[in-house]
Amino acid sequence: MDAVSAVVGLKKAVNSFTEAVDEALSDIKSDIGLHMRSLESDMYEGGSHTLKEVARMGYTTIETDSYFWGKIYDLKPDAFRKAADEAGLKITSAHLRKYYEDDLPEPQPAAETAAEEAESKTTADRGAAATAEVKADDGEADGTDAGRESAQGGEATATEDPVMKWWDEALDTHKALGCQYIVISRMPEAMTAENVLAYAKYFVHIADKVLQRGMKLCLHPSRRELTATDGVSLFDTIAANTPADKVWFELDTREAHEAGIDMVSMLKHYKGRVLLMHLHDYGIATESGLIDFDKIVAEAIATGVKDIFVEVRSYTLPPKNCVERSIYNLESLPSLRF
Repeated sequence: MDAVSAVVGLKKAVNSFTEAVDEALSDIKSDIGLHMRSLESDMYEGGSHTLKEVARMGYTTIETDSYFWGKIYDLKPDAFRKAADEAGLKITSAHLRKYYEDDLPEPQPAAETAAEEAESKTTADRGAAATAEVKADDGEADGTDAGRESAQGGEATATEDPVMKWWDEALDTHKALGCQYIVISRMPEAMTAENVLAYAKYFVHIADKVLQRGMKLCLHPSRRELTATDGVSLFDTIAANTPADKVWFELDTREAHEAGIDMVSMLKHYKGRVLLMHLHDYGIATESGLIDFDKIVAEAIATGVKDIFVEVRSYTLPPKNCVERSIYNLESLPSLRF
């Protein structure tokens, strides 16, 4: 009995120690993800094979950047989830875009009568005066009018508003994929200092939908939104006018560098709101010598960044070689060595 008691006590001690270690390590990130835009062409040519190659390189998570007509890289969502599972990759995050733009009058047909033109002008003037009237643009580069729909201010229900219906369907799809984060990036050129508050309101509306599904919304500012005019950037205004418990951020090292931003200072300023980060260089990660990745990653971990993704968009070698060499370089950094 003494021997049995000793074994039981040892087992309890081991279990307690394991639980303590798991808890201590729970906030330490050792995974490196890949923003799949880095291999966009390869994904469309052979998504399943490309995902297996990504896993072989050492990536463990991915962030998608393709959602067209209900498909992800030309694969139905279930097929894409299966391909990622077979490769051993976790789909952590997804970039989605469907925007509201300030209302602009539509081009008028040449055969329109004078009376119709007068009525059209009255309608256009009314629309220009109503700041809540906006036009939806899904941000996709298909060059057609299929993605452009008229809607009221972002407050209508999904049954009344095709844009909100689009979001509901897209969010349900990506929730089923296992995403934790939804990212809005490539913000529209129509966003200006004069209408940025309307966009902030729209982002909060989408954030509510994301939260309802157990995910978090992150905004990914580009150089344009990060560049300050008279000391204030569009991103600063958005951040100040969106709740910290509804809207978070994904920062990009290259976009910040191009905007003249000190990324370390920015991470400190927005501590707790930056959940995701793109480790993005002017080619293969760490090789330009222009961005101090080790210092930035160390600060990111300290300020609460949860997931990091490599992004490569300037290629000095074939894309897969650039992506593989990037993770090799990053894993050698003291801040990411494990």
